[in-house]
Amino acid sequence: PDCVRYIGRGALQNFYGFKLQKLPSSLEYIADLGLAEIDLVEQELPNSLHYIGDSAFSGSHLPNLKLNEGLEHIGAYAFHNSVYECPIINVSTSISTKSN
Repeated sequence: PDCVRYIGRGALQNFYGFKLQKLPSSLEYIADLGLAEIDLVEQELPNSLHYIGDSAFSGSHLPNLKLNEGLEHIGAYAFHNSVYECPIINVSTSISTKSN
């Protein structure tokens, strides 16, 4: 539903074959491994999203994914082993990354 603001750690991890049609327009935060190994049908992340945790989309199928301009943080390995059909585009210059 469009009232979801936070997806917790590993919330949908390993739901093999699960196709997420659309992320809530109210979503602000995806915790570590929150959407790992899922199929995301929607192509654009919501403008409200500002945080993507470590390995948040690891192993996921992300066709033509577009990052929103409101992003402030992308964690380590956020898209590790993910499958894209086109490069990720629309990346904001204000994004911070976790340094090791």
